[in-house]
Amino acid sequence: AGGALAGAETGAALAAVATVLPVRLILDTALLLFIPAVVAASLWRGAGAGLFFAGLGLFVAWQLMPAHRFSNPELIWAYFAITVVATATGQWAFERRREREEATRALAEREAHLRSIFDTAPEAMIVINAQGVVQSYGRAAERMFGWRSSEVIGRNISMLMPEPFRSQHDHYLERYLSTGEKRIIGIGRIVVGERK
Repeated sequence: AGGALAGAETGAALAAVATVLPVRLILDTALLLFIPAVVAASLWRGAGAGLFFAGLGLFVAWQLMPAHRFSNPELIWAYFAITVVATATGQWAFERRREREEATRALAEREAHLRSIFDTAPEAMIVINAQGVVQSYGRAAERMFGWRSSEVIGRNISMLMPEPFRSQHDHYLERYLSTGEKRIIGIGRIVVGERK
């Protein structure tokens, strides 16, 4: 038991040294404290903000650190190298985030525009994907078929057809997609639907 306790004390002492030593080194080099601020500012507001914090870090370090520390050019070059890389990385991430936000906003605007067209169209409008699954279902279609959009979207369009069209529709769709030949799908024709 005594050996295990001594081993645990030794491990705790080593962990304390491993924790305190990096903190002491960081405190000795006040410049390094500003690197997280440079990265965060670059990510949040771009390269300009990152460079501002880099300069602020240099100014504060100049005020806090003894003058002889600045006689060590490696420290200054390391700081600038790290802050330049951090700022460039932050600017890249900032631009990607802004592009995603703009794309998301544009997509939401297009969706709202499409939804307004569907909701105000006098004729029933239904959009399906290549597998025949309903993607959009307008209010006029709700009135025509008696199904609410929440009941139809995500299901196969054939649910709105009586037999024999219901069981044949997926075959027609597959044939059109594989051959491009306009026989049933791809031509204008009058079809029979089935109300709820």
